[in-house]
Amino acid sequence: MGYSYGYYALERAKREKRRAISTFFRYCPLCYMGNAVRCKVHSVGGKDYAICSRCGASWHVYFGFTGGLKWAKLEKENHGGKGREHLGMEHEPEFWSKLAFEGRADLEEKRTIVRETEIVREIVKIRCQFCGNLYNESIDRCPYCGGHRR
Repeated sequence: MGYSYGYYALERAKREKRRAISTFFRYCPLCYMGNAVRCKVHSVGGKDYAICSRCGASWHVYFGFTGGLKWAKLEKENHGGKGREHLGMEHEPEFWSKLAFEGRADLEEKRTIVRETEIVREIVKIRCQFCGNLYNESIDRCPYCGGHRR
């Protein structure tokens, strides 16, 4: 009975760690992709990691004795070299979350830029001398009666 209780307590601790990581790493702070950061957590001892499946960046995450996420340290930059300035630095989880949301806002702003082009085209109609119907000037024959234009 003691074994099963210990097992469930460890599994609950893992779930809480995953929940904390998904809260602060909802979007990757480097590539801004949502739901891309995966957890590699250990129940007791060992390093816990948050790894972006899209850009390859990885953070060593540290949990305090109360179970809350205390800090995350970028250990590997993304494939494009983004995040190099934060390598090896321990930042609070709010820092990484803020970085991700600011990056997402910049992406959204770039996506919403719309170019407006107005095309003005003049259509000149002429009257057929044979049947009297109007048709486009660009056509050589009347589409109604087939008469030639002069």
